[in-house]
Parts: sequence; C-alpha cells; structure tokens
Amino acid sequence: MAALMLLCLGAAGALPPGPLRDPFGPKAPGLALFTNGPIPSLSIRISPAGMDALRGNPRANITAEVTEGGRTYRDVAVHLKGASGSFRRVDDKPALILHFARYTPDQRFYGLRKILLNNSVQDPGLMNEKIGNHLFRAAGVPAPRTGHALVELNGRQLGLYVIKEDYNEDMLEFWFAKTGGNLYDINPGRDIHQTLRLDFGAGPTDRSDLRALADACEEKDPETRWQKLEKHLDIDRFISFAAMESITSHWDGYTKKPNNFKVYFEAETGRAVFLPNDLDQLFRRDWNIYTPGTAGLAARAVLNHPRGRELYRARVGFLATNVFNLAELTNLVHQTAAALRPAVEAWNKEAVQKFSQLENIVIGNLTQRSELLQRQVREEAQRSTAMSRP
Repeated sequence: MAALMLLCLGAAGALPPGPLRDPFGPKAPGLALFTNGPIPSLSIRISPAGMDALRGNPRANITAEVTEGGRTYRDVAVHLKGASGSFRRVDDKPALILHFARYTPDQRFYGLRKILLNNSVQDPGLMNEKIGNHLFRAAGVPAPRTGHALVELNGRQLGLYVIKEDYNEDMLEFWFAKTGGNLYDINPGRDIHQTLRLDFGAGPTDRSDLRALADACEEKDPETRWQKLEKHLDIDRFISFAAMESITSHWDGYTKKPNNFKVYFEAETGRAVFLPNDLDQLFRRDWNIYTPGTAGLAARAVLNHPRGRELYRARVGFLATNVFNLAELTNLVHQTAAALRPAVEAWNKEAVQKFSQLENIVIGNLTQRSELLQRQVREEAQRSTAMSRP
C-alpha cells in the first residue's frame, strides 16, 4: 500500500530494504477508542472548589472523578485547553485535558495516561482531526490517533467531543526505536528561534538542541546550511510534513503561519522531527501545493534550497496522488459517521439531521480538494514535460 510505503521512504525517493512497520498494531494502548467502535460516554465530576479554581485560572490542575463504562477513575488531573479560537470557559463547552496518571501513576484510561478532549467548536463536522492525522501518519509523520466521546460535566450534557491521544513517550515509542528526546510545544506565534515550551524529555536542559537547529536554519551559505540541516533535522520527514500541510491546507500549522506545531528531537539521532497539531481547520484554502509555505524558519531553510525544492515537488506530487485517496477518505468519513450517529441520536435526536448535513459537507470538501489536487498534479506534469522538450 502506497501509504504504508511512505513510512520507510528515504530522502532520495527509494525504498530501503527491510520490512515495513505499521506503528500502531493490535497491542497499542487506546485501540478501542480509535477504531470507530461504540462511542464512550464520560461523566466528569468536579467539586465546587475545583470549578471555582478553573473559573479563576483555567490552566490550573484540579482533581476530578471520571466515570466511563461502569468504571470510576479518581484523582484525575483536569485543566482547560485551547487558544483564542477554541477556548471556552468551564461553564460553557470547555476543551479539556484529562491526566489519569498525574496523581495516581499506575492509573490508565484504555491504557493511556492522558487524553485530550477537544470541543471542536472550529470543526462542526468533528472529522478534520481524524482525517488530517490519518493523512500525516500515512505520509510517515508521527501524528496522534483520534476518536469521539460524549461528555457530561457535573450532570450537564456538553455533547460530542473529539478525543485525542497526547504527544508523550507512550505515543512516540511506536514511531522511534528510542525515546527520551526533548519535545517542544508552541508559544502561539513563536518559531524555533524564539521561545518554545519544553513539554518533557531527558535531552539537553539548556535548549541547546533547539538553538543548534535554529542556527543551522539561519546559515547563509546554501551548501553549508544543507550540511548542518542534515545533522540537526530529519529532512525527509520534514519534506513530508510540509507537503501534507499544503495538501490538507493546514493554514494554522507551521509552514504557512508558525502557530500550531511541535518539535521532537530523536533520542537516537538528535535530529528534529516536526509534528502536526490542532488540525481542526483543514481543506479550506485553494493553495497551489507546488508552492510551499515558507513562513516558518525551518521551512525557508529547507524549501528555499534547490535540493529541498526538488524533494518537495516530488514528494507533494506523490502524496497527493497516492495518499490523498478520495475513496479511502470517503469510507473513513462514512464509517466514522456511522459510529457517531447512534451517539448523536441518544444525545439529541433533533441534531441527527444536522449531523447528516455536516457529513455531506465534509465529503464535499474532500471531493473538491481531491479535484484540485488532481488538476494541479496534471498541470505540473504538463509543465515538466514542456520544459524537458528541446
């Protein structure tokens, strides 16, 4: 399958010998949450004091009790998440982070230490995270798995949420032979040469890994810059990352507008891997995929270099042709909608018709995007043919 082949696709475009590995096998934790099975219902109980604490400081960690499937999880750390577009206060429809192991180290939720509950206020169809992360993973870029859940907070029905695994050691060990490198998260609008937040890692404590990457990107001499980039950046994965941001029109990611992204430094090689984040606003821009975004420092360093441009043009065409498979994505939407529909009806019967309309809108967006990608690939092939003529 072309999508899985990309997992081992080298920068030169050739497949190395050896077996291909699907990173998430049947023993992966959280499998039941992410396979379009029955939608879990989470009942969250927060004390009056905890609610007051979140009203005063939404990022404060308070403890809660979470019940799901007849099991109750106690001392779960909870705080609110979201930036300017998706943030909602605790008395509205808040996006939440539930950390089951923070205060009880052995406690797991479907094998996971931590889950994210996205309120999806910027994605009413509740599908973009699932589709987008599926595409990034198919391109060989580490990306979280997603599902859905019905959420109740102190007896108040909040409705459907997108449930997502967190970028942590548990998730990254399925992608890398050795974990323990530093993972950096954004400060909104900040790039790698500015202040990023260290989430976790046993790497350098002085951010020297991040500074070395930024220094490589800022090298003026193109050949020296490429040599430095090869040492500090997984160029092959970055090419796929940049290409998929264009294909999905992830305008709020890294290459077009450095905002939603993470950077992980492989423990084994010390090289940086860019990771997609917050894929709730996709497929809305009619970009030319052969014109990559270069707003981010690393994007400029790689994609303004002749080798980087050549690799990008080949990769974006390959991914648009072989990974953005409309039939496969349409099936994914229909399967997800079929799993969600009973939960929607149980929550709010009047919402079923609107949900079906949203499903059709998602399919329509994907169809339009597929047509655009195919047209651009054809035009690029015609351009290349014309340039090669004597």
